[in-house]
Amino acid sequence: MEETASGDNCQNLCEKANEDTLLEAALYKFPCFGNLPTFRNLIHLEVLVCDAYVWILPEILQCTSNLEVFVFILDEDAYDWNWRAPLSVPQCLSSCLQVIEFNDFEGVPGETEMVEYFLKNALVLKKMTITYLTDLKTSEVDVLKRLSTCPKGSDSCQIVIIPEHQRSFKVANWRMACSREQADFTETY
Repeated sequence: MEETASGDNCQNLCEKANEDTLLEAALYKFPCFGNLPTFRNLIHLEVLVCDAYVWILPEILQCTSNLEVFVFILDEDAYDWNWRAPLSVPQCLSSCLQVIEFNDFEGVPGETEMVEYFLKNALVLKKMTITYLTDLKTSEVDVLKRLSTCPKGSDSCQIVIIPEHQRSFKVANWRMACSREQADFTETY
């Protein structure tokens, strides 16, 4: 009986799949996750992720084959990175992803490895912007040095590293909106 209820939930989720349900499917590991549709029209994606769910990123990118802009915002309370490079490179990385933004960068090992993975595998990347926290655990110079020497898939990629106080207010406003939605989500379940 429980399998049927779970299967019904999975079917409903897949029928109504969008960016929000994509994340829900990954979080709850619905059996249909591997069969989620491709979001062919999605070209700009902004994701707020806590460190415990950073593994979801490759799964999400697998479903966004025409993604051109990817904005990654790390939850402020992140402390333990769990990044593992996926076995296969998402199609958007090798064919169309041109802009990547990493916000609230702290320079911790797993986080730096993830940035290096994107630099190495994004073959048409034009610009990567890394906004670092002012209390960065690793100095800006060390991060720049490490990232400038790592292999890059795109020869024309420009890496821009800026302190958080110079970024736009967009990230802070986006984070507040997500916090409200998360509170609503918690209340309904």
